[in-house]
Amino acid sequence: MTTTELSADQLYHPTDLADLAFETTADLAPLDEIVGHARAIEAVELGVAMRAQGFNVFAMGREGVGKHTAVQQFLAARAATEPVPPDACYLYNFDDPRRPRLLTLPAGRGA
Repeated sequence: MTTTELSADQLYHPTDLADLAFETTADLAPLDEIVGHARAIEAVELGVAMRAQGFNVFAMGREGVGKHTAVQQFLAARAATEPVPPDACYLYNFDDPRRPRLLTLPAGRGA
């Protein structure tokens, strides 16, 4: 195997800031998409779209790569198109304390 030593000039290419169309990154519009990880994005889309009960979305990977944010974005987008579900309130069951009773109320009334 042949190796070639590189100079610092070969390793670093500065960006001419005058070529950028913005002053700071605060001037940029937020991205509407997640960049990269196409297979993971497809898997999350599939998981969020599942209509059957008993399925969960489990996102696994290195810390700090945006898993939580990605899943939250997909869930928020899906929730915006769905009717608001009723509130679920679990009540103490005096007859069988291990099996609470379910009371459903209109959305926002279960406080």
